[in-house]
Amino acid sequence: YEDTVKLCLSGHHHAGGQFVRRGVLFKTVKGQVEAGMPTYVIVELSEKNVTVHGFGDEAGSRLPAD
Repeated sequence: YEDTVKLCLSGHHHAGGQFVRRGVLFKTVKGQVEAGMPTYVIVELSEKNVTVHGFGDEAGSRLPAD
C-alpha cells in the first residue's frame, strides 16, 4: 500500500512507539496514564510530507510523502 497509504495512526499503547515499513509511518500515540503531562499529536499532510507534531511527552515525526 505504499503508493496510497503514508500513515497508520493509532492510540493508545501505553509506551507509544513508531516505525516505518515500506514507506508507511506506523505511529501509536502514548497513553495518557503513562504521560507526565497532557500528551497529543496533530497530523499535518502536505504534497511533500506527512508530519506528526508531538506535544507533551509525545515525539514528533516527519516522513516524505513521495
